[in-house]
Amino acid sequence: MHKPSALETRRRLLLSLLASAGGGALPGLALAQETDTPPRITPFPPESGYLRPMTVHQINELGLEIWTEAEPAWETGLLAGTPPTFTAQSPENYTPSAAITISAWRNERVPPHLLEIVAATAMRRAGLNYGLNQGQVRAMAVHPARWGILQGFETDFRGRAQGMAMDVKVFVGQGEGKYPVVGQIYTQAGKMQSLQEVIRRCWSNITYLQG
Repeated sequence: MHKPSALETRRRLLLSLLASAGGGALPGLALAQETDTPPRITPFPPESGYLRPMTVHQINELGLEIWTEAEPAWETGLLAGTPPTFTAQSPENYTPSAAITISAWRNERVPPHLLEIVAATAMRRAGLNYGLNQGQVRAMAVHPARWGILQGFETDFRGRAQGMAMDVKVFVGQGEGKYPVVGQIYTQAGKMQSLQEVIRRCWSNITYLQG
């Protein structure tokens, strides 16, 4: 069996990330199809530290469990592709408008020492898709980050999509011995700070499904 080289692995991840982080504006997520597995609402007791219930999705296509906001409920779906992309978009009249996308590569394994290279290359390519120039891409800060069981790298930048200024956060990480996951959130320029708890509640609770 052919074992992909580091360059081949990075290229595959790049192509996959570009499918889910291609710089589309928020309305583009309307193309997502509903997932097959019905989500459930998980209430939390006060001692859990969570101030609100969350909607729990088990996405078999990605092998992931993903939590999204339940009050108000975000609109979720699955975009076809290789790999498919889970999407969650803030409801109408929610401020600030935002969208989250999550993808995973179940057939890939990235050695920990290569993850930063893979992540940084993919993030900078995504920056180009959002209208950054080569100088801005080279200046992007990529730093270590951890969300729940996922250890990896993260970047934040301001780009443009369909004429709108957008703040974008991209995270590439993986659980120990598991496959890579990419999370992305984008919103109107200047509004990312308002979404820190939304990001924490979603990304910190991503887990791999059994089997």
